[in-house]
Amino acid sequence: MTGDRPRAMRVYDWWSRHPRLFWGLSQVVFAGRERERREAAFDGAETTYYNDETFSVSVT
Repeated sequence: MTGDRPRAMRVYDWWSRHPRLFWGLSQVVFAGRERERREAAFDGAETTYYNDETFSVSVT
C-alpha cells in the first residue's frame, strides 16, 4: 500500500495544475451537481468549529 501513495500524490498534483480539465470532468461525472453532492456528504457529519478557520468533521 505504501507504493500507492506517491502515485496518488502525482495524480492529485496533475489535477491541481489543470483546474479547467478537472472542472470539465467533474461536470460530466457529477452531471453539474457537485455542490449538491458535497453538501449531502456533510448532512450526516457532525461539525465542530474551534475558531473561524479551523473545524473538525466526524461522520456518525
